[in-house]
Amino acid sequence: TSQVGHTGTLDPMASGVLVLGVGQGTKLMPHLGAEDKRYETTLRLGRGTNTLDAEGEVTERIRVPEGLTLDAVRAAAEAFVGTLSQQAPDVSAIKVAGRALHERVRAGETVDAPFRDVMCHQLDVHALTPVADDPEGAMDVTLSLHTGKGYYVRSLGRDLALALGTVGHLVQLRRTRNGAFGVDGALDGALLAGVHDDACKAATRAAVRPLAEAVASLGVL
Repeated sequence: TSQVGHTGTLDPMASGVLVLGVGQGTKLMPHLGAEDKRYETTLRLGRGTNTLDAEGEVTERIRVPEGLTLDAVRAAAEAFVGTLSQQAPDVSAIKVAGRALHERVRAGETVDAPFRDVMCHQLDVHALTPVADDPEGAMDVTLSLHTGKGYYVRSLGRDLALALGTVGHLVQLRRTRNGAFGVDGALDGALLAGVHDDACKAATRAAVRPLAEAVASLGVL
């Protein structure tokens, strides 16, 4: 088929689940893309970047408050569970006057990213660890979260770091689930690169899910 669609691209640094639709399945992409998502991420405290992740340039340095504890991080994270107004990253695909913000930023424009109401159903803080041999005393926070549509994990990293009295950026981001589609059932991107290989074709066919199964979590459309 010549019809292929997807539920929305991942950040350049991110890995994990990206749902593809072929043929009639392309019509479902807006609905599947609106489903809840789950992520695993690592937030580095002490340095902020212009993209809010490791792809960008360091723009700010604020030492992590002395004596910061895992319990303190967990307490701060509680404020980010539920519905909240979140400012999108300046470097994002959101369009303003017909142009994506990331295009405007890379063209040297100063942008004011919009605020949007988003939902975080669950946010778990698993660990707080010093970055080995880091002269600035940076620390990594390991998180997992369950979010609704339009949620920016990079914005969470920025805002949680600020709540802790410092700055931060993501150094790892993985989407582990998009609705009914989990990373355990996903095809490796390296496999798809060999699309003309018989083994690749067989694995791809085996991974394709019927439309009825794909929409089971959506209810009635």
